[in-house]
Amino acid sequence: MALKHILEDIGSILGLDLSDPDELVYLTDQVNHAAREIYNSMDLPGSIREQIFQVSDVDNYQVSFPQYIDKIRAIRFYNNLAGKIQLEDLRPRYHQYNWNGSNMLSYRIKASNSPLASDITNAGYLTFILPTGKLETSDVEITIVGRTSSAERVQETVTLLAGTSSIASIESYEAVITIIKSAVNNYNITVTDIDGAELSVIPNSELSTAYTIVQIRADDYSSQYGNSYPLNTIEVLYKIKFSGFKNLYDEFPAPNCDKIIFWKFAEHYSAYKPGMEQRAAAAKIKVDQLLSELNRSDEMGKAITIERSEPNVYKAQKATQQGYYYGSL
Repeated sequence: MALKHILEDIGSILGLDLSDPDELVYLTDQVNHAAREIYNSMDLPGSIREQIFQVSDVDNYQVSFPQYIDKIRAIRFYNNLAGKIQLEDLRPRYHQYNWNGSNMLSYRIKASNSPLASDITNAGYLTFILPTGKLETSDVEITIVGRTSSAERVQETVTLLAGTSSIASIESYEAVITIIKSAVNNYNITVTDIDGAELSVIPNSELSTAYTIVQIRADDYSSQYGNSYPLNTIEVLYKIKFSGFKNLYDEFPAPNCDKIIFWKFAEHYSAYKPGMEQRAAAAKIKVDQLLSELNRSDEMGKAITIERSEPNVYKAQKATQQGYYYGSL
């Protein structure tokens, strides 16, 4: 169900007025607070996706995932023998022995909220471009915070005027810290560097974008480890991003959660009111009960393979040189 139905429940059950535009904005904001808290509390049934990606930067074995990806839960090479790629902390790379040699398959998250999908390689102005043939009907203000050759941090705001298709920054940037729009708009905005190379895309429905950038060990691409087709193809298990309700017919990323969001809203609403602490506690119990029922229902009939022991991936990879290796998944 959509935001509209959640708000209708709130209005009818709690007796709140949805006809006042200012009240509607406030209630939508509070619903978003409740929904985000529910979404961040666990991997809700239906919030996890799988997708195959190509690693285009094979010089650095680095990939920038689209902005709709939130938390990465697992990565594996597509159609290979070695299984999943282990998530590793950033710091072992700087150890005297470099990466952990006992586990050859490793990746590390270099950034989880980067405004750019790729670094600026040639310092210069940034250009913000609408899709070909598209024009905005209202002005869109875009604020950039970044580093230039003369200042560690500068901030400027450019305005993409209604009826125009692009606007360039005045400052010449070496790196960007933040790019944020003043409001949602009609079309996605592509950000390019001085050479016209695409750096990122700001979705029209979002005020900003946040890319997850991952680097995979170069060793893992060697064909002797069974990565035969093709070497730069990975399969990713991830949690889809929740960006908040903006329109009445926006849907929550996980199904069957509308009543849970309602009760979380009721918990917050009651907690703000003196003397309603018991109602807030009762609403919290209801939230926990509904979450438990949702997860229990999702697990019914599902076969789950339990990993009984962690295989030595390095030995597994060596074994592929003599023949096939059969180990736990």
